[in-house]
Amino acid sequence: MLKNILNEMEIFLTESATKNGIRIKVCGICKMGYAAKACSEYKNGISSAVFQETHDEYIVDLNLNRLIVSISIKEVFAVGASVFVEGVKYNSGGIIGNPFIEGESADDDIDYIGNGLYCIAFSGRFGAVFDGGRETAESVKKSFIEFLEYDNEKAVLLAEQYLKSKCRLYIFVSDGCGEKGKFYVSAYKK
Repeated sequence: MLKNILNEMEIFLTESATKNGIRIKVCGICKMGYAAKACSEYKNGISSAVFQETHDEYIVDLNLNRLIVSISIKEVFAVGASVFVEGVKYNSGGIIGNPFIEGESADDDIDYIGNGLYCIAFSGRFGAVFDGGRETAESVKKSFIEFLEYDNEKAVLLAEQYLKSKCRLYIFVSDGCGEKGKFYVSAYKK
């Protein structure tokens, strides 16, 4: 059954800048046949928005989440976004998950977000949505915790290598702001 669900999904990537020049990268998983529409909606929604320029890490994430959720189409199962705002001191500026589930946050734990997809996100670092069962999700969490000892550049590389070895489908986001942030998103499907 899970294999059939994955055959009905595709991934997408896009990037745009707000009216005030804030760059945002977006990755996602959507219903088959909707990647172009999703990219267009995110690109247009971002380019017509003004992103509040703040150095408050919480507000950066909150505003990014509000923007992405407000322009998500119902065919999107999972979305991630990374934003770069100059002058933010601590890592922030990354969101990931199901845009239609309220109250999700980077709580360093595994969340089942529907459609055979799991999400795990580490505050101030990175997160992923991926396919697989609970056992795969536990394995990803354990490995991601080990990767946290490295700087974001190396941790992101290791996390993606691990996901490619374990999962048939994933999206990945790194916090784009902060002194040790990495403005980065990716999407993968075998």
